[in-house]
Amino acid sequence: MVNNVIGTFNKKIEMHNLSQRHGLITSCLPMMHALSIKIARKTGYPREDLFQESVLGLLRALEFYKGKNGAKFSTYAYFWAMSFISNYIDREEKNANCVCHENTGKTAQSPEYILLEKEMKNMLNVSLLHLKPIQLKIIRLRFFADQNQNRSLEKLSAELCIEKTKIKRIYRSALLNLRSKYNEYR
Repeated sequence: MVNNVIGTFNKKIEMHNLSQRHGLITSCLPMMHALSIKIARKTGYPREDLFQESVLGLLRALEFYKGKNGAKFSTYAYFWAMSFISNYIDREEKNANCVCHENTGKTAQSPEYILLEKEMKNMLNVSLLHLKPIQLKIIRLRFFADQNQNRSLEKLSAELCIEKTKIKRIYRSALLNLRSKYNEYR
């Protein structure tokens, strides 16, 4: 069905025929969906937003496609979808990197950045709950203690009266657990 519609569209078709245009758009939607999923996995941007941008690119392709060069419409639509998605990602990155200056001289962060930071803190807290008590204690003393932050493993060994090699082993296993939990959430 898809190749049928695309193949007939490569021939001279009257562009004002709405049923043919509708058939062409609906036949390319699965490709746009797959493209948005693929890029969302790589970039971390919302799949729905990427899909909307790809559909806008599809509509732009439908508007400008002539079929004279012998290129399939799907190839042409893919190019336009990628163009729209690329522009979307560029806009989002500019918005995220934009630093707004207030009257007080402080910098304001974008709402997306604040939300992302909050989400990452939640993920860290949930991941910390999965650690064994000794692992949690070592991680907290090493990174989250108010006084003497960033304690070395040697200092932790002396404080907890545990051999330095055992502290290192516990520390490494705690980090591996945290990384695996982080990868589960991504």
